[in-house]
This record gives sequence, C-alpha cells and structure tokens, in this order.
Amino acid sequence: MEINQQVIGESLLFPLFRCIDDSYKERYKKDVWEQFENNIRAASYTAKLSTFYENITRQMPIVMQRQYGDEILKIIQSGMDKEVLNWLRDETTYLVLIARMRNEDRKKDLKERDLFNIED
Repeated sequence: MEINQQVIGESLLFPLFRCIDDSYKERYKKDVWEQFENNIRAASYTAKLSTFYENITRQMPIVMQRQYGDEILKIIQSGMDKEVLNWLRDETTYLVLIARMRNEDRKKDLKERDLFNIED
C-alpha cells in the first residue's frame, strides 16, 4: 500500500475518530473535531508511529474497533514513521479535513440506506 496524505486521513485518522467513545462525541459535539485535531498534533511529537498511537489513545477515549485494526496497523508498521509524523504535525488540519469528509460521506450513505429501507 502506498502511503500518502490521503491514506493517512482515510486509513488512520478516520478510524481513530470513529473509535472515539460515542458519549464523548455527544458531550463535546460542538468542538470534538477541534479537540481531535489538537490531540493528533500533540501526539505526533514523537519519533515512532507506535508511540503516536499510544499517545493519542491515552489523550482521547479511543477504543479500537476490530474493523479498523488492519488498516491502522499497516500504517504504523509501514516504516514511514518520520514522513507520517511530519505530516501529522505540519498538515494536521488538512489530514483531519480528509477524515471529516470521509465521516460525512459515511453519514450520507447511512441516511440514504435508511431512506431506501423505509420505502421497501
């Protein structure tokens, strides 16, 4: 798998956001994305992606869901620690925007499926 900024947003940050506890997202509904972005940036000040993962899961109530484990693990074990961590530090807003757009697409798909099922 080629790792670029799009992949980091969709295969690392989106799954991390999805795994944030729902009650936390509900409690901080207005600024959860801002908190996520700030914590991503802070957690990335390390030399290893595995340490980044430990940091972010300590800073936010993230409980990894099995469905996302493989794609996150591929990035953490990619050997591209320096490049990915630099992106997470320097391009945080852009990467979180990618994750946010994927989340919006997911919600739109769910709504469309619900509407389709109601009409049956």
